[in-house]
Amino acid sequence: MCVSVVDLEMADLQAKIGQIAKNKGNPVILVCQTGQQSQKASRAVSDAGYTEVHVLQGGLDANDPAIEKLVREVVSAREVPVVVDAGALWFFNQPNGLLQRPNREGGLNQDVVSYALTYVRASAAEPPLIFTPHEGEFLRLLGTEDKDAIKDRVAAVREFSQRNNVFLILKGERVLIGEPGGKVVVNPTGNSGLGKAGNGDTLTGILVGFLAQGAKMNIDVFETVVASVYVAGMAGDIAEKKYGKRVMTASDVRECLVEAFSELSASS
Repeated sequence: MCVSVVDLEMADLQAKIGQIAKNKGNPVILVCQTGQQSQKASRAVSDAGYTEVHVLQGGLDANDPAIEKLVREVVSAREVPVVVDAGALWFFNQPNGLLQRPNREGGLNQDVVSYALTYVRASAAEPPLIFTPHEGEFLRLLGTEDKDAIKDRVAAVREFSQRNNVFLILKGERVLIGEPGGKVVVNPTGNSGLGKAGNGDTLTGILVGFLAQGAKMNIDVFETVVASVYVAGMAGDIAEKKYGKRVMTASDVRECLVEAFSELSASS
């Protein structure tokens, strides 16, 4: 699998479409410096039919109206699965929650319209919407600071997934995966060493790769999500054996993916 990286600061997007086309069906990373660039890139690549999955991730300015408009468009008009991770989750916090999006100096930007999850609730007929919060981000999505709200993690994941018709990956030492029908899987692989910086990005990358391939092969989305989390955790367990939980890094985990796939192939 190849990954197309398109930096809009280097050349006009149209000049890069050919580059994306060469790797059609594989992940595309758009490096955009502004909300307007992001909107232009997302629209052009989607119109060209080159993507199987969209990812809304970190680095998004929660106070930029153009970014919020992009998020609205990608989610509401999606024709492929959309993964929402890291900073992008700010746009889905409950508007009346105790924790709100970051304020600019001098107060919250009034041009940014509150974008609660309740306004983008998916329907069964639409492509999947997949959220990947850690526990702090999940509390913000619920609109609370009270950790008792997720004391029963399984029940909280099930209720959230069913109410909003989304797939939810709640990260932690034991990752939980919920789906709109009410099923919740407790992932048996992984360890606390995966809580270090960068491992969430690694999981998202694995998830997107699996979803893109699963779409081509008509594999059930929930099965695909569960498999991606399992493999990511398996790579983390291999890294733990090699380096130990205290010193293992996200790069170590990524390097152990090859061994994880080899072990799975040998056991099949």
